[in-house]
Amino acid sequence: MTLMSLYAIDGKCHNAEPGTYGHECGKPAVWVGENRDMFRCGYCQDCKQFGHEARDVVHWHPYSQRNEIAIEINRKHRDENGIIDEGAMTALFERFIPLEYETRRAIWRSLTQS
Repeated sequence: MTLMSLYAIDGKCHNAEPGTYGHECGKPAVWVGENRDMFRCGYCQDCKQFGHEARDVVHWHPYSQRNEIAIEINRKHRDENGIIDEGAMTALFERFIPLEYETRRAIWRSLTQS
């Protein structure tokens, strides 16, 4: 199982300025930026405008945890037949993202059409 990146899922701004390794902004994310390598990361409004790491972003999207979970699962946890790795999705929910059951079920249904 691939370790999941929470940089776009956890709802926090992860911008860090040069020389501040380990000192990310931490404010609530209102944007998700995606760079050329398809790496996605949360940004607050200030860091979107003025943050050092934001200059590498090529696509901006309003932050939506549900959308970011779907992107994570679709990009990293579908096999060649389009089947979702149920274990990876369960691990994502149980270990990394505490969501209410109804929210989990809605996300699962939207991804699997079941």
